[in-house]
Amino acid sequence: MEIIKIILKLYLLIILIYQTSFAQSNNWTKVNLPSNEKLLLTFADSSNGIIATFSDSTMYLSTNYGVDWLLKSNNPMNPKIIASTYIVTKQNEIICRVYSEAYEGPLLLKSENYGIVWDTLYFGGWGSEIWSIYFNNSNNAYYFAMTDYYSGNKGIYYTIDGGISWDYIEGSEGINAMAKTPWLVLNNNSLLIYSDFGRVFKSTNNGFNWQASSIDSAGTWFSGWTNDCNLNIYVIFKNTGVLKSDVNLLSWENLGLINKRLSSIITIDEQVFVSSDSLGVFKFNNKLMIWEGINDGLDSLNIIQLFSDTNGYLYARTRTSLYRTTTVVGIDNKDKTTDVNSYKLYQSYPNPFNPTTTISYTIPKRGLVQLKVYDILGKEVATLVNEEKPAGKYSVKFNGSNLPSGVYFYTLRVNNLVQSRKMILLR
Repeated sequence: MEIIKIILKLYLLIILIYQTSFAQSNNWTKVNLPSNEKLLLTFADSSNGIIATFSDSTMYLSTNYGVDWLLKSNNPMNPKIIASTYIVTKQNEIICRVYSEAYEGPLLLKSENYGIVWDTLYFGGWGSEIWSIYFNNSNNAYYFAMTDYYSGNKGIYYTIDGGISWDYIEGSEGINAMAKTPWLVLNNNSLLIYSDFGRVFKSTNNGFNWQASSIDSAGTWFSGWTNDCNLNIYVIFKNTGVLKSDVNLLSWENLGLINKRLSSIITIDEQVFVSSDSLGVFKFNNKLMIWEGINDGLDSLNIIQLFSDTNGYLYARTRTSLYRTTTVVGIDNKDKTTDVNSYKLYQSYPNPFNPTTTISYTIPKRGLVQLKVYDILGKEVATLVNEEKPAGKYSVKFNGSNLPSGVYFYTLRVNNLVQSRKMILLR
């Protein structure tokens, strides 16, 4: 009996050490925002930085982690925003969904220069509510999920000419995508969309055919979902907890956080982060299989959105404030310190990526450095470095915009040493 007590004490001590270690290395710092208006949406663009939108229809861009902000758009076409704003990007392009009193319905605005000039993409003539937007790089098509919120037609429409003409996907009338983030993209052709009441629709041909499945123990309030670098699927409901499945969606495991008012979920590599609108931010400890609160530095625990930037920083948003971790969380702790006394090839970040990722490496002495990328068949697809370099740590960006989705390997060769790692390109 005494041995059991000792084991339990040691287990609790290990948990405390892990929790304390993460809290100390991932404190939050408050980002100075450029506006006092209600903060509607923030997200990190893959190339330019962080974008923040506010309730007065203004849009700001920061390229230095929120230290300085540049006004990019001021009242585009002057619509009065009633609903939230949803944004997707393609290079310098932004699609902004607002609700305009002037047009008595939802309005889609398109900008190809980060909000400086806006054009109308859609005025709402279908008699339905546009609930979600998705852009597919593989066929250059925009997809809009509709609902019958205004007693119109529900289902999915798409355009491949920038909104000039629209086509309805037959058989999608059963998809009632009443959720803020229903789309989940697994690869070029494989899509998931969350409908309602635990129903999930999966397509393997760019959305033209859909197969329905259901989520075990699904809650009534869908809050979001994501997938990790191993293509595990995570979905959260407000009070049902975090559910996990593989891409086959045949069974679901509940990882906990039941009745925690969950609001957002994000994965960085194999790390899973979840926010609550009353309890702050949690990280799943894969070694101990428990959730850890990481709230040191947060003035408010009412977190409604999580996102990360391409450098590995995690951001948390309330309705009025934005916070950023003081250290990178997208790389394992063992990779955060630079040891130039040894050779090291780091995991690329982000991973999966679309279309750019950063690869870092260290070398302890001068040598001819070769860093190349190969496809899954071993064919060389890119040479990133091929020159002599002194000792130090280096980073290089890899752009896979001309490559199909799939698994790729990058290999470092220097001074008779060879190291390789895997990365996944997802479009």
